[in-house]
Amino acid sequence: MEYVLDKLIEKYREDIVRCTRNLVRIPSVKDTPLPQMPFGRPIGECLDETLALCRSLGMRTKNCGGYAGWAETGSGEELCGVLVHLDVVPAGDGWTHPPFGGLMEDGKIYGRGTVDDKGPAAASIFALKAIMESSLTLSSRIRIIFGTDEENDWACMDHYKEQEEIPSAGFSPDAEFPVIYAEKGILFATLAKEGTLPEGIPYIRSLSGGRRANMVPDECRAEIALPEPDAAFVRQLKAAADSAGEAEVTVSGSLITVRTAGKTAHGSTPENGVNAISVMMNVLAPVMTENSFQKDFLDFYMSHIGSETDGRSMFGSLSDEPSGKLVLNAGVLTMDTHSAALKLNIRYPVTYTGTHIWQRLTKAAADAGLRAVIDLNSEPLYADADSHIVQTLLSVYHSYCPDGSVPIAVGGGTYARSMPNSVAFGPVFPGKAELAHCPDEYISVEDLILSAKIYAGAMYRLAGRKEDVL
Repeated sequence: MEYVLDKLIEKYREDIVRCTRNLVRIPSVKDTPLPQMPFGRPIGECLDETLALCRSLGMRTKNCGGYAGWAETGSGEELCGVLVHLDVVPAGDGWTHPPFGGLMEDGKIYGRGTVDDKGPAAASIFALKAIMESSLTLSSRIRIIFGTDEENDWACMDHYKEQEEIPSAGFSPDAEFPVIYAEKGILFATLAKEGTLPEGIPYIRSLSGGRRANMVPDECRAEIALPEPDAAFVRQLKAAADSAGEAEVTVSGSLITVRTAGKTAHGSTPENGVNAISVMMNVLAPVMTENSFQKDFLDFYMSHIGSETDGRSMFGSLSDEPSGKLVLNAGVLTMDTHSAALKLNIRYPVTYTGTHIWQRLTKAAADAGLRAVIDLNSEPLYADADSHIVQTLLSVYHSYCPDGSVPIAVGGGTYARSMPNSVAFGPVFPGKAELAHCPDEYISVEDLILSAKIYAGAMYRLAGRKEDVL
């Protein structure tokens, strides 16, 4: 079985690469809604192009009102699902290659979405095409489901589940190999405070940092207004900036501009980045000492978050054996003369519930006079590591990579948690860097082709005629 599919995947090598590069060239970041394009034109065009390709390959397709789409083959009552997404996070800064160029260099394809999740989508499409072209017999249908709002609110999956058939089993190629049996819970929340400012004190006229709650912010900018030029305040601010990290202070009379830089990373692995908002807080907190709602907010940040990525000051040392410790990312902060708002992305261990985390968060906020709003909560995925779906996918992976690896838990969240009997499966191989949401995101061509072979084998093992695959 593997030999037949592998040979066909090699035949489609250039098609897989071309498809990945073409999809990356579409900047499918969420945008202004349009008719039949609820997440904006770029995402809508990416979905249209993907479905057109699938139709040209002989697959049955459907556009689900612009929210999602699917392509399938086979027949039968059962449905095996492969869950991918076509939307991406904003490019951010720090790139040395065009983020939407699909550039090939040294055997790698560079661009936003190469790993997360357009490369895996292309690999899945041609894995399914290989099965269609082979002489292998299916006992059920295989459907690739193309989501378009994974990086935001998952409204695409909500719409799909309301309108379309739910797979009985499947996988999402949106994480790591060998196979993911547990995904931490994900809670998005906003902490806010409003107030007025006393006259005659230094104040933050504006502050803005970060693009998405699930991205480590790589830049933050603040404007501080002084009641009059104050050399002592400026000296103190510059001293704080010198000790805080990548910070720059510019003075123009009684207006001071502070810029801080960080390093972006995925919100599930903030320890791999440098949070520019936290750098900014380390600059401002020591000098903004006059009583105001702004000072209260800065003090809360420093006492409950600071430079931590494990949330221990707010939640205690929360962890469990299956999935490890809680992860906290302060992703977006805005502040002006009337209000402040901080967007958090919290990844909590699989043996805890969103209610447990929410209670602790709201208490910490209320004690400091802040208002907490829950934006989204996705309960953990926690599959039995010995279940049929996990062991089947692990077996397929080991047939290509006999490295003895075992199922793992991750902080990232995939569509697998939205469907029954589904788990995440690749595309990042053990020991390889996790580049999702990072500058110069790339996937190597060899990893892309190997993942396509693994996905073809997995699809067939899940949907093939039982007497053939057992």
